Amino acid sequence: MGSPALPDEDNPDLPSWLEVLRAELAELGTEELTVVCHSLSCLLWFHAAKQNHDPVRRLLLVSPPDSAAVPDAAASFRIAAFDPPPVAASAREIAIACSDADPFNPGGAQAMYGDSLGITANVVPGGGHLIPATGYGPWPCTPPWSASLASL
Repeated sequence: MGSPALPDEDNPDLPSWLEVLRAELAELGTEELTVVCHSLSCLLWFHAAKQNHDPVRRLLLVSPPDSAAVPDAAASFRIAAFDPPPVAASAREIAIACSDADPFNPGGAQAMYGDSLGITANVVPGGGHLIPATGYGPWPCTPPWSASLASL
C-alpha cells in the first residue's frame, strides 16, 4: 500500500484530511492494516481515533509534533490535550519513532505521547525532525511488521 493523496498538503485542512482517511480505512479495511503516520498525520490520527473506527493492526507514529509547535497554516490539527484511550484503542499495537531534538516537539514524543500510552519510543539522539531528506526513511527499529502498510 502507498500513501493516500491528502488534499492541499501545503495548506492542510483537518476535515478534508479526515474524509480521505475515513475513505482509505473503509476501502482497505483495518483488521490486518499497518498505518504509518508522520508528523502532522499523527495529529490527524489522534483526531480520527476519537471517531471510534475499528482498530488497525499496527500503528507507527513518526515524529509526532507538539500541537503548540504546529504552524498556523495547520492550526485545525492542533489538539487541546492528548487523549490516550482513543488512540490506544485505535490500534492493537503502537510504536513511536522520534528524535530527542525535534523542533516540532521540543519536549519529546516519549514524554508527550509514549508515557501516557505505556510504550517506549524508539528515540534517535540528535535526529531532528525525522524525514527521508535527513537520512531517516525505512525504520529498522520497529517490530518486524509484515502486514500491508499505509502511510499518512
